[in-house]
Amino acid sequence: MARSINYSNLITEVELNELRKGIEELIVEVEKDFLIQSEKLRKFYGHH
Repeated sequence: MARSINYSNLITEVELNELRKGIEELIVEVEKDFLIQSEKLRKFYGHH
C-alpha cells in the first residue's frame, strides 16, 4: 500500500509543466542535431 502515496505534494503542477516543456525542447534540439549530423554523413558519403 505504500506505493499508493500521493506524490502531488512533492511536485506541483507548475513544476511538472516546466519539466515537460524542458524535455520537449531538449528532444527538439537533439532531433535537430541528429538531422544535421545525418545530412553531413550523407553529403560526405555521397562524394565518394
